[in-house]
Amino acid sequence: MSQPIVILGMHRSGTSALAGALAHAGIDAGPQLLPADPLVNARGFWEHADVVAIHDRLLAQLDSVWSDVRELPPAWWQRVDIEPFQRALVSTLSNDFGNSSLWLLKDPRICRLLPMWTNIFRDLGLKPLYVNMLRDPIEVTMSLAARDGMGQERAAVLWLLHVLAAEAHIRLYGGVRVTYADLLRDWRRTMQRIWQNLSPNDLDWESKSAAISAFLEPDLRRQRNTQVASAELTGFAAMAADLYRGLTEDLNAVSDAELDIIRHRISDYQHSHGELLTELAHSDARALERQLDLARLQADVAEMLREVHRIKATVSWQITKPLRVVWNVGRSVFSSRR
Repeated sequence: MSQPIVILGMHRSGTSALAGALAHAGIDAGPQLLPADPLVNARGFWEHADVVAIHDRLLAQLDSVWSDVRELPPAWWQRVDIEPFQRALVSTLSNDFGNSSLWLLKDPRICRLLPMWTNIFRDLGLKPLYVNMLRDPIEVTMSLAARDGMGQERAAVLWLLHVLAAEAHIRLYGGVRVTYADLLRDWRRTMQRIWQNLSPNDLDWESKSAAISAFLEPDLRRQRNTQVASAELTGFAAMAADLYRGLTEDLNAVSDAELDIIRHRISDYQHSHGELLTELAHSDARALERQLDLARLQADVAEMLREVHRIKATVSWQITKPLRVVWNVGRSVFSSRR
């Protein structure tokens, strides 16, 4: 039976590192991955390009974007206008992973879209293994500030929204919690924790150990929390740091009631800062659209250059080259006499 490994986690939390390690271990990540970005993720994002594109369009339909810290509309996954996105995702999974016994799905947006994904997996008769990747929220905040210029409070709320959603899902459906620090410190132990939850778990990832070790070089972790102590933090940043410590040091240290308290605090924040958060979300949406327009333009230019190179390599182009030289010389002479 086909089984997906679904990597949950906040943006900039090491989900790409984990997905890449699993892909190097032999797990199918899909045929159409987002291209690597040398300035952000030089070793790749390991995200299915079509899935991410559908997620972005779905969020836009909900007047949202990946960085939005507002609450999504109530029961949004039951809306009729969301059904085409769900069908598109089902079609993508069926086409690209239909023949894979073990495959992985990774996109931080999934955390906010879990109600829909639960329906998708149920309809397909799949039982995913959910892996929640946790990273020190201070390091995540530093990374988001460096990449996107995002402020600490907003980044902390975004971290909390993703982690709360992933944690609630794992408590309900089961799964594995791992940390970015542990992955880089001892990837074998992290992989073993994942593998023992798979059935069957006969993939020989040890034979791929050299490739995995080379992929998980220490410089993957550009942002390190070496100076900021939890006592120095306030507001949601302190709340995020406390939750991270509770989830990673003692899994029984954080009760459902404590998680609900955090959710209520976030809800109060969302309602009291509604107009500002809406403007920030719309600004991010416009920036994302400009990025997509630039990416499409770059793709068109690349395709035109490939066509030019193809034409120049043809026999007819080579044969007529002397005629073009004569024509250009004649045109230059004519222009100089005018």
